[in-house]
Amino acid sequence: MQELKIAKDNMKYNFEKDVLDWSVNTITRLGHRAKAENDPLPSLAQVFTITRHLITPTSRNVKVAKGFVCPKDYIEGYNQIISEIKKGKDLSPRGSRQQNNVDVHVDGMLIDWGVHHLHLGTQFIEKGKNKGLIKGNKEILFVFFTYDCAYIIGVYDHRSWVREDVLLTVKNNWPNLIEPYRINRAIDLSRDVTESDRQLLRSNNINSPVKINRSIYFGPGGGISSGGLGINEIESANIVLRAINDLNKWFNENTPELKNQLSKYYHDIGNVTFIFEVSKYILSRTFTVKSKDGILRVHIPSTDKPASLIHGSIANVIEPDENKYAFDSSILDQLVLEVCHQS
Repeated sequence: MQELKIAKDNMKYNFEKDVLDWSVNTITRLGHRAKAENDPLPSLAQVFTITRHLITPTSRNVKVAKGFVCPKDYIEGYNQIISEIKKGKDLSPRGSRQQNNVDVHVDGMLIDWGVHHLHLGTQFIEKGKNKGLIKGNKEILFVFFTYDCAYIIGVYDHRSWVREDVLLTVKNNWPNLIEPYRINRAIDLSRDVTESDRQLLRSNNINSPVKINRSIYFGPGGGISSGGLGINEIESANIVLRAINDLNKWFNENTPELKNQLSKYYHDIGNVTFIFEVSKYILSRTFTVKSKDGILRVHIPSTDKPASLIHGSIANVIEPDENKYAFDSSILDQLVLEVCHQS
């Protein structure tokens, strides 16, 4: 962690620390225990891990693998799931039992292969650690989700997290889902990777390619990093941290202009401390900092189009105050100071 940044005339900021503090606070707010870190990267990646496990509550089409017939014992629960998917209901209660763990849970199958599992029960658990979740059964439903469609793979037992026929079913029914992960070279594996091999490798944070027919594929979930977090989540965190570098550069290059603007609101700008609005950036990819005293918000010019690092339907997970993540969809070409309240 870098020391507190001191701009000219003693304006203070440490945007890297802001990211770390925000990440720790968010993890705690969501009911988990933040690890003792002095590096914002793993903490922020944990926040993205939490959102990765959420199936965005938006209406989807449903496609079912050829030949799949739901076991009769699970018909009622299966039909409920299909209805919930089509209506865009929150599917979290059907998710992993470990989602309520104190430590942030990393779903190995999801991170590696991009496949969610849903419990097929019909009743809620009414007490205990798992209160509010759907009662489980011996078997679960595997589903591959995109933003607009749910692909029903099949019903499997709780030992099927590394079964290659899961991805084989995806390949045979919807090859477009995993085609981007095919290795486009004439290579082969030096030895077959057994299910026990894959389980051992995955549990030790080692990625293993999958051979389907004659082709080799990387895991369509993005894979896992050596630190145990998803590579996709690490990359999302790095996007924010690269933005911090850009923001630091902007402050260093534009101190005179900022000082001139601040003098309209402060008699002594030497006491002004700026805090990076992390949730605002995640949800809009726009740069804003707010004075610690809450008087001003500074909107930083950017040539990037506003976007979001997560789906808008779960924006409230990142920022529960909707007023804070509303943003102007236009590209700012000049510095804008917004008065939040007068001192």
